[in-house]
Amino acid sequence: QSALFGQACFTPGQAKNTYGTGCFTLMNVGDTPVRSRSGLVTSVGWQVAGKTVYALEGSVFNAGSTIQWLRDELGLIQSAPECDRLAESVPDSGGVVVVPAFTGLGAPYWDMYARGTIVGLTRGSTKAHIARAVLECIAYQTADLVRVMNADAPCPLTELRVDGGATVSDILMQIQADLLRLPVDRPAQVETTAFGAAALAVFAAATLDAGDVRASLAALLPGWTAAIVGCMLLYYLCDALKYQLITRAFGCAQPLGDSIDTSMIGFFYSAVTPAAAGGQPFQVLHMHHRGIPTGTATSVICTTYCLWNVALVTLGIVGMCLCGGKLAAQSAAWIPVLALGLLVHAGLLTLVLLSAIFPKPMSAFGTACIRWLYRRRPFVRRGADPEAAAGKWCGFVAEYHDAFAAGIRHRGKLAGALALALGQCTAYMSVAYCTYRGFGLHGVPFWQVTGTQVLLYIGASCFPMPGASGASEGTFYLAFSPLFGDYLTTAMLIWRLASYYLTIVLGYIDVVAERVTLRHAEE
Repeated sequence: QSALFGQACFTPGQAKNTYGTGCFTLMNVGDTPVRSRSGLVTSVGWQVAGKTVYALEGSVFNAGSTIQWLRDELGLIQSAPECDRLAESVPDSGGVVVVPAFTGLGAPYWDMYARGTIVGLTRGSTKAHIARAVLECIAYQTADLVRVMNADAPCPLTELRVDGGATVSDILMQIQADLLRLPVDRPAQVETTAFGAAALAVFAAATLDAGDVRASLAALLPGWTAAIVGCMLLYYLCDALKYQLITRAFGCAQPLGDSIDTSMIGFFYSAVTPAAAGGQPFQVLHMHHRGIPTGTATSVICTTYCLWNVALVTLGIVGMCLCGGKLAAQSAAWIPVLALGLLVHAGLLTLVLLSAIFPKPMSAFGTACIRWLYRRRPFVRRGADPEAAAGKWCGFVAEYHDAFAAGIRHRGKLAGALALALGQCTAYMSVAYCTYRGFGLHGVPFWQVTGTQVLLYIGASCFPMPGASGASEGTFYLAFSPLFGDYLTTAMLIWRLASYYLTIVLGYIDVVAERVTLRHAEE
């Protein structure tokens, strides 16, 4: 959905296809949902200023992953660009056809029992023909989606806008255009998923209650506005310094620049994924690209997460003691919400710590899950070895545990990282107070506004939407309406812009810079 917005598909009938691990084709169908008769999904594209835009959506399970399979499992190529060079060396696939149903077939077939196959091989078939067939199979799957989308949609496609990592392949894009007999529009910046999330965030914020916002902003004091920005910059800096200290303790020291990248990548993907679940995997991937083993990187990320949760729960308990009574006086419903939030954060903290301290149960549980999955035919490819997969899992757990055991011996560095986590948490929660003072309001002490914000964060963060959207704004509105009075809507906008949308924009810039750096390194 964010790529659909990022590709500026604002008019019904415009569509985009994202070529990643899989392919995801979405078409804007306007403000009225269209029910598919061909196996597509009707979903919400975006909602801004009370207007909802719907989309037809089709998903292909294996696209870029097929090129990875060619490289990692078959060993026919050493890198993705080599697949392009091989495919360009032959005029066609020589009759070779690849069906990459490694995990079944997605839209429009939805066959979970289908399995991959290669047909049409002859004595004259070469790896160049197979490479071209792999690129063609990606284009054929997308063509299937476009065909049924044209049948369901009120108006046919006139062009296909594309994005994602695989779109750097000129030959794949040409094959796709030839199959569709349509223009394929590839933007200069192919990572439009991240761009779309950032653009939608800014656009949505800019359209909230614009009537009185300008007058309210004119009353905002410059000194406190600078304090809002300063709090967020301190929040980012504390997180980066925290990563730098922890990587030193774990024997994989990162320079400050890499630590800033790790922080911003985590902030960005946590902000745009449900339940903030995307940040840590992308951070581990970033650290792995910097030469840090996966188990060690995971241990670093989990330790950082634990320190943040320790700081958050500590401040939350203090906030509950200082401000819980005032919130309960507003509504008795606050108490179970806040208690649940504290319980969830404390529970996740305990779970992460136990997984690091007791590796044997973690290894046994993971091994049991792997064996169970391998007994279910739809989940695995034929001939896969469950014991090899279980061995890799146990090796990862051992590496994760060893890094954690070595790191916690450096108590001084961990104590410094905990102090940074407390400072980071305090800086972030102080944005609400700086906003309060920015409008010239006074009379409510710092500890009350900040303590209330800590409790609101804990309660809203249990809401699974990206950035706890809806819950964050709602709790701010309910809890702070007596404080801000007529400035409430503008105050909520400023607070959300600083604490959430600014992170998306800055994180997006860092993510794009990271992708460009990796691409240049591969070339």
